[in-house]
Amino acid sequence: MADSDVRAFYLRYINALNAHEFDGMDEFINDRTTLNGETATRDDLVAVQKHDVDAVPDLHWELVELI
Repeated sequence: MADSDVRAFYLRYINALNAHEFDGMDEFINDRTTLNGETATRDDLVAVQKHDVDAVPDLHWELVELI
């Protein structure tokens, strides 16, 4: 994947997070993933993201640096 494609992918992911479009996370997050160093599922990760937004309704993700 070209650098510009990777950046576009992450920007789409960040935009989906900021729009609270958690139902579409299968485009961005694998079924099995890692959460805080532990094996987790996509549903586990989405539950954390939803919890974060519930706790901080104006939470805003931002892509600052991509390496």
